[in-house]
Amino acid sequence: MFRLNVLPLFIPRLRDRSADIEMLASAFLKKQLEQDIKNEGGPVITPVFSDEALAALKAYHWPGNVRELRNMMTRLSVRLPTGVREISAELIRRLLPKSSSQRAGPVDEGVFIPKGTTLADAEWLLIDAALKQANFNRSKAAELLGIGERTLRRKLNGN
Repeated sequence: MFRLNVLPLFIPRLRDRSADIEMLASAFLKKQLEQDIKNEGGPVITPVFSDEALAALKAYHWPGNVRELRNMMTRLSVRLPTGVREISAELIRRLLPKSSSQRAGPVDEGVFIPKGTTLADAEWLLIDAALKQANFNRSKAAELLGIGERTLRRKLNGN
């Protein structure tokens, strides 16, 4: 452990550096498209993001930080129509998890949190409700909660 702690680095959260989102998203998308094309053969044409699509990306809060952005660009590469030159805001909005005010998740389904419940207990109530709603599929439950699968796994393991 001490060998790794020689030079601690602080990297701000992605939501705190929205200016990097366009560069990172384009790089992740290009890399994924190149990987996909390498398997199929053919030229790589990386589409650009429309201004509205960039605004949608920058408005999202990115709880999974850069890893979540990278995963989204992988999903985008799969859903991208052939020959598209510009990525629309509509496509981005379909791929982004809905905000907590729009999400049809456990809270909207009527999770009751009694008065005096601690934050940790309320978190467990939400996790339990999300798991039940997702038929105990952890990846779907994590998506409902707006967190990554690894974060959900950590919370379930008590870390």
